[in-house]
Parts: sequence; C-alpha cells; structure tokens
Amino acid sequence: MEEVLRLYRFDRLPSVLPALPATLDITPLLTKAKERWRDWLAFQGWDEVLSWTMVRPDDNTLTNYLPWSMATVQNAINEDYPALRQTIIASLIKQAREYAKEQVPQLQIFELGKVFGQEENNYTETEHLGWLMAGGDGVVEVLRQTVTALLAHSGVEKIYFYPAKNIPAVANPYAAWTIMIGEKPIGLLAQLKEHYYNDETMVVAEIDVEQLISYLSEHPTLAPTVEITQKLITLDANLEAASRQELVMKLQDIEEKLGRESLWSLAVIDEFCLPSGRYRYTVRAVYKELDDQSAKKLHLQVFGLQ
Repeated sequence: MEEVLRLYRFDRLPSVLPALPATLDITPLLTKAKERWRDWLAFQGWDEVLSWTMVRPDDNTLTNYLPWSMATVQNAINEDYPALRQTIIASLIKQAREYAKEQVPQLQIFELGKVFGQEENNYTETEHLGWLMAGGDGVVEVLRQTVTALLAHSGVEKIYFYPAKNIPAVANPYAAWTIMIGEKPIGLLAQLKEHYYNDETMVVAEIDVEQLISYLSEHPTLAPTVEITQKLITLDANLEAASRQELVMKLQDIEEKLGRESLWSLAVIDEFCLPSGRYRYTVRAVYKELDDQSAKKLHLQVFGLQ
C-alpha cells in the first residue's frame, strides 16, 4: 500500500473523502434472530447440538406431529437412513440416548435446524428450534417457562399452551400441549414416555421459527425485550367452556382484565371432559411485577374465585 501511494503521490490524495452510500442491511430477520436465540439459550445453560437431517423412517413415524408425510431421498449415502427428519425431536431423542450411554448429568440440549415434509406433491422444508431436557417432577413446567421466556424475549405477548390433538407416539398422551402465539399454532411441548438413564423424566419442545418470524413481522409493535424487577408468581384456576373457541374468548377477556403490566403468560395445562359434555380447563397464570398478596388478590378477582 505504501509503495502504491508513493507512485500516485501523497499530495494528489483528496483532502475530503468522497461520499459513499451506506451499505444496506440485507441480513434476513431469521438469521439475526437465530444468533440472538443461541446466545440467550447458552446464557440460560443450554447446550447446542448439531445433528444429521437423515433419519430412519421409524424415527419419523414415532416423532411426527405435523400434517405432512415423510420425504425420502433416492440413493441415500447410508441406506439405513433414507428419510429426511420431520421434526427436531427425532434428532434430540437420538442425541439424548448417546448422552445416556455416557451418563451425562443435567441433560439440557437444543438444536436449530431444518425439517422436511411432503404436502400433496410438494416438498417443504422449514426451520425449527427444539429443546430436550431431563429432570424431576417439575421439569415440564421448567421447559414450559423456558419456551415462554424465549417467545417473550422475541417480542411475543399472547402465548398459550392448549392440550394437543396430534400427539407423537413417543409422547405421553396426557402430557402434551400445542404451543400457540395469538391464534397460530407453532409447535409442541410434551413429556416423553422414555426416561433418561437415571430414571429422570424427559421433556421436549419444538417450534417453527419461520412461523414465529412471520408472526413478529405482522406485529411490528411488539417489544423485543422485557425487564423483570420482581419474581414471577404462578397461580392456577379452572375454567369451563363448551368448545375451544369459547375458551379462547374467555382467555382473551382475562388478558384484557389483567393487562400487559401484570400478566407474563397464560397456559392451559389440563383438559377434562365433564358428564355434561362441557370441558373443564386448568389455566396457569404467571404474574409479573406484583408481590404475592397482590397477585393472589388480582387472580381471585379476574377468575371470579372470590
């Protein structure tokens, strides 16, 4: 560089720099979000795993919960793995089994990657984020709060967990929930039938992050971060409804009464069919910025328990 400047002569260099157009930021929102999510999860103590997208057909059969059929490849490198995975859950379970062989404690892993399926004659691929963790009796609630916190960190305000209708074969049918943002289903939270090597309960969750980014793009006013100055307080209540539509309307009414200032999340954690044909739902409300007494008082008022 110095030799080039000498040949050109220093005195001929302009004293005023030419105006250059600013380079446009063309990085996709999903790419930026994935880096934020990785950093956030790593800070929370989660370990990222990377796995192959090729699986056995049985792996898809046992773990798929999405309305699409399996996609396979011709002339696969390994004939034992001819199918493209339909869920991240399939890969996480396989990784958990490898960890169990080594007796790795405190299992807490996640993966961001592609999943594939076939809808009619079209092949589809999308990006998913999946979690798997092992623990004691409260592990389901721990993972539910992790998913809720990540969605809230991303800017989502209306987060629901409804009893799932499409349940994969590997999951406990009595402990599986569809993850909703607004009225859009984006994933699954489920307790697995299989246990970890030390008989700990294993729980998985998975969300479609492309649908999440689409939702955030449609709701640009959502705040990307939330500051919590007091502990979160969790309280349960029962609601009766004739249908899910009625339940959604009741939850929306409760949200409006509670307001953004006090409500962290609402989750439907249980569903019971009554002899009358109606349904009783157990709703878990998580409150923020309130002390215990204030949260209980507000909870009793809004749910009509006084």
